[in-house]
Amino acid sequence: ILSPAVAGNAIFQDSVFSETIEVFDRLALTEGLAVQTNLVDIAKTLCLTHPSAVEDGDTSIDLNEDIEQLFELARVIVLILTNALPSIADPKSTPREQLSDEAIALIRNGFDALVEASGIFPSIIKTDLYASILHIFSVILSTPACQAAVVPQTLPGFKRFVQKIALDDRHSDSSPIAPQIKTCLHRLLAILGMAQRREHESSLACAKNTLLTSSIILTTASNVFASDEHIVFAALESILDCLQDLGLAKVAAGCLRSLLLTNPKNETDEAVARYLFPRLVRFVATPAEAAATAANPDSESARAMIAQTLTAFVALYANDNHKAAAAMAVVLPTLLYRAKLNGEDVYSETATRHITELARGPLLPIFRGLVSGMDPEMRSLMERVIREGGGGGGSNKGDAGPAVDEGAEPTIALKFNFGR
Repeated sequence: ILSPAVAGNAIFQDSVFSETIEVFDRLALTEGLAVQTNLVDIAKTLCLTHPSAVEDGDTSIDLNEDIEQLFELARVIVLILTNALPSIADPKSTPREQLSDEAIALIRNGFDALVEASGIFPSIIKTDLYASILHIFSVILSTPACQAAVVPQTLPGFKRFVQKIALDDRHSDSSPIAPQIKTCLHRLLAILGMAQRREHESSLACAKNTLLTSSIILTTASNVFASDEHIVFAALESILDCLQDLGLAKVAAGCLRSLLLTNPKNETDEAVARYLFPRLVRFVATPAEAAATAANPDSESARAMIAQTLTAFVALYANDNHKAAAAMAVVLPTLLYRAKLNGEDVYSETATRHITELARGPLLPIFRGLVSGMDPEMRSLMERVIREGGGGGGSNKGDAGPAVDEGAEPTIALKFNFGR
């Protein structure tokens, strides 16, 4: 009955709308989750079809009764979410340890409804709605019962939301969005610190979800941060620390890969890459102690992932010879040093996943130039890694490189075909 196809705009007449909102409030407070779920859908639809809804964020609309109606519809959705998660309104309340399947679906739908509706709100009230959504997501992220079923389902919507508000901030010189995102990132770091204490069964899942959320903010909303923003580097340090954390190393490595390989890069992204690159090189080149590896078996897997990230970082600049040469001059020796420290266990990985990638396409001339300038010990090590790791492309005497005796051990330049 309330759909525009049936009722037109009659629902938005002052007297009708006021009565409708009163009914919605009573239903939200007294009815079960099934009714509340329907209320969320109705409120979202009314927002999207409201006469004052603006697709492109019209800033010329003044506060009037129509916009108050949009506010009331959003308030109904927030009220329903608050019933399911009291921590939204009362931070001192005890977080929910368990939620029914209906409650989980309600929270997901309610958050997605707010995100979808936020795109059509006039700018005069959009900022307050943005702050509410960031707060609600932070509460969801810190709630133990939401880790397995709610957060993973809401992360895609949260990413779209952050992309949207970051774009809004880029188009405004006096937007309050940047402080909101920075505050949200501060809260995420606090949540991560609490989760790392492992006080709940869901703490590990919470830490993983928080790492993913932090990387989403840093990659999709980097334009709202200054290139020397303290909170950015604090977040990066927190993610780097998780490389040594049992259960978090692989997730942290994946987040760092996203941060380093962001392309194209703005000024803040470049600052992030400059900060991460030397620290990731050191991580790969530092041998893990046997006791530490036994206690945290993920640490060596994380090293392999970071090594692959560094290789991909070089390939990222395949069309920029200067940057590619500078990056490869650091990455290739680092990979060989790791192979030297770990022995034959990583020869195959180094040969097939790293050296082969660095010696193909536009990177091949740079690779050859770097190899030709290697000292004999490093060159011999690389030949052994390729030969024993299975990374060679077979004999190719026509390959460019220094001449050697036919009976000698195969050399990198003469006997292996890199990307030809």
